[in-house]
Amino acid sequence: MFKNLATVHTDKIKTFVNLHTTKLDLLELHPHDHSMCLSIKEPSTIQAVDRTRHIQWTLDACCRDPDKLAIEAETQMLADLVLQGHDAAALYIELGGTHATFKLKQEQKKVILDTLSNALDTSNTAIKYAFFGFTDTYCYDLRRNTVCSSGSLIENGIDHWMKHVDSIDDIWHLVSKGSKIPSVLKISVLNASTKRSGTLFLFDLLEPKFIELDSNTTAAGVSNTNGIDNCFDNLRFLIRTIAKSTSEDVSGEPVITDYYFLTHMMSKFVCSQGQLAVFAHLNECLKYQRKESILLLDLLESMRGIKVVSLANSATVVKESNFNYKVDEYKDKLQRARNEINEKKTMITRFKTICQELHEIVNEKEVQQRNFEIQYEKKRKEDLARMRAQAYLRRDKMVDKHRNTIKKIQNLTMSTLAELKKRMNKVSKERNHWEQRFKDEEGEMKRWKMKQGELASIWKKKEFDLLREVNILRSEREEFIKMFQTLQASLIAKNIDLDN
Repeated sequence: MFKNLATVHTDKIKTFVNLHTTKLDLLELHPHDHSMCLSIKEPSTIQAVDRTRHIQWTLDACCRDPDKLAIEAETQMLADLVLQGHDAAALYIELGGTHATFKLKQEQKKVILDTLSNALDTSNTAIKYAFFGFTDTYCYDLRRNTVCSSGSLIENGIDHWMKHVDSIDDIWHLVSKGSKIPSVLKISVLNASTKRSGTLFLFDLLEPKFIELDSNTTAAGVSNTNGIDNCFDNLRFLIRTIAKSTSEDVSGEPVITDYYFLTHMMSKFVCSQGQLAVFAHLNECLKYQRKESILLLDLLESMRGIKVVSLANSATVVKESNFNYKVDEYKDKLQRARNEINEKKTMITRFKTICQELHEIVNEKEVQQRNFEIQYEKKRKEDLARMRAQAYLRRDKMVDKHRNTIKKIQNLTMSTLAELKKRMNKVSKERNHWEQRFKDEEGEMKRWKMKQGELASIWKKKEFDLLREVNILRSEREEFIKMFQTLQASLIAKNIDLDN
């Protein structure tokens, strides 16, 4: 009979703690006394024991490295509440954070966003988001890289800067990079069939300081114009007041919630109007941040006692608020368009005046150009006539010069030819004389060759005769030597001394 009924969610604020161990190399670099460290007594109890006292805190769940929290039920609860039209939030706090802490914190965010993304029907859902970093006095749109004051963002609302996206993955692409300052991510999911809008907030406070500061928020804000500690102190004071009134059932002193952007956004969840889950990351050693760790654990334990009663957002209110937002957006666009039109009209008027001035200048330049062309044409004709007269004069001079040169060449050529003929005749006679002499010499050479042949034959004959006589003389000499040797031998045999 009734469709799209609003639901009421009752629970309490959930608190979860991850204890991180100190690395051995850090212990060696900074040796100190570990007399007081955080430890897990039970799955939901953290204790700190030193020489003088024993402290323990009760939470929803806690774990120690390398274990991880089992938060599937809580992430599913947050996603279901958003889909039912409720407002839900997750708050992340760390003390003594490292890169490993950052990665674990990003993993927890990714689990929540993935759970919400898997449960969404993108064909029937509109998704918007805004991602802001903040300090005490300024806010930074991390999506557009712009700065605005906290007051203007509180006054106009964060919905004014939200952007439509197709999926949760588009949001995670920006959020996964993290932020160097505390940040808040708001994701609005509008179901087209139920007309209800659910909202998920992810608050990342990085390493807040909850040490109590000046109770006067205005004075604190003036004393620290662009710090971050005052909004943390204001949030701590708000949580303490709500927790005290819840546990003791007494009315507390009023707390200003719209002075700082952080308390303005968190007040709804601290005041039990939306489901909140807190994820804290602490170092188990309390050497350097002992007081902060104890204050944070006290704060988490007090938050755990705050009850939550969340009513689903009304479809009518959502529709009306969306309509008003669209009207304001269209009014702004219309005003910007009108301003732009006025600027364009002013520019057109100025351009018309400039065009008229330019037209007059162009006409003046055209008259000057025509006068210049007439003068140039007149001067060009005069120069051309003068150049033609000079050219004709130079041509006549060159013709006369060439004629004289040709005559000189002709005269020189005739005399040269006569002289050459004489030389040729003389050379011809000399050539004939030498030819005849060559022939005579050639005949004489033949005769000498014949005579040389005869002499050669005679010489060969005489040489043969001489060789024969030499051979005869050699044979006679040898015979004489033999005869002498024979005679000598006979004389020696007869003992005849030829010397005496």
